[in-house]
Amino acid sequence: MPDLQIYLTIGIFAVVILAIAFDIVDMVIATLLGVSLMMLFRILSGREILDAMRTGGGALSLLFGGMVVARVLAKTGIFERIGVARALEVDFVGPMVRAAVISNSAGLLTLVGDPATFLVGSSIGMTFGKYLQQVSIGGLFAMLVIVPLLPRLMPEIWSVRRALSGGKPRPAIERPGFVALSLGVLLLMIVLFVLGEDLPGRIVPPEVAIIAATLALLVVYGMRVEPLDNVIRDIDWKSLLFLASIFCLVEGFIKTGLLQGLALKFSGWFGTEFTLVALALLAGIGMLSSLLANIPVVAASLVITKGYLVAVEAVPETALAAGFSEPTSSKRTSHVQEINNNAFKNWRSEEVHKWPVRLSKSQIRSSTSVSGMSCR
Repeated sequence: MPDLQIYLTIGIFAVVILAIAFDIVDMVIATLLGVSLMMLFRILSGREILDAMRTGGGALSLLFGGMVVARVLAKTGIFERIGVARALEVDFVGPMVRAAVISNSAGLLTLVGDPATFLVGSSIGMTFGKYLQQVSIGGLFAMLVIVPLLPRLMPEIWSVRRALSGGKPRPAIERPGFVALSLGVLLLMIVLFVLGEDLPGRIVPPEVAIIAATLALLVVYGMRVEPLDNVIRDIDWKSLLFLASIFCLVEGFIKTGLLQGLALKFSGWFGTEFTLVALALLAGIGMLSSLLANIPVVAASLVITKGYLVAVEAVPETALAAGFSEPTSSKRTSHVQEINNNAFKNWRSEEVHKWPVRLSKSQIRSSTSVSGMSCR
């Protein structure tokens, strides 16, 4: 990438972040303008837009499928029957904010609990079952930490005492058949999340989400509950479009070589002190996530993390390939190695000697390239 395009990419990215942070324009308009400028200045090509969509396709599919299933379940009326804030006669804003905080911790319980979690897991080939065995305990601890803090987090609710009237009727379920089928779709979705990747015809979480969304829409259509247009209209397309645009901006930023260069800087600063690197990454991701959606931020951090691990020779260069998890067959390994070596040579020859990445010859041998993260 020429120096002028590097400066333009950094400038466009910075302006978009500032426009969102200070609410100068709507976040979707800001990101779309940023993507449009990158295409106008030939920073992003059509192929690279498709690469960005492959990177974010899994997370976007999970979000879309979850939105559709949740929207269909909302029509069943079961959520109204379990409303706590309404029963206690308190303002629901406070509980909703706390619920959002807790849901972030709960997102660590499973591979599909949060799209950002899925991005990390899929980038190393982790299945739903492996995640439950190796990582879920961390999410459980994150939730348990919140429990003793609830009296301080929700003092206005924690101290409320209400005598609940047993005579007040709950909202009636008008369509039992629709409720049963909708819950059946939800149950199937959960089962396929757990077992889908172990089936002979492997079904990964993004595919499960799309299948569940399709079945949920089929239930609505078959039971004549409401027009499908109403369900589709209620999907949060604005958030999906925003995330897709951010993925494109991150793809353009990756092309500058800054993230790869930062990975090499980490290897020089910290060596093999993995704890310090982890803390530095956590601090950086936390700060950026306060300004940007955390999903693309995690996608960019994966480039840095993989590049750093390759630079300190903690993992082989094949780790830069999509879905790397363990040594593969010799034929596949040699093929992936060839792909990554070629990508590395191209990046080294085109980017490594340009500002702002200044590397010595000894560092160049460990430099990194970028492989897209597929939903498989």
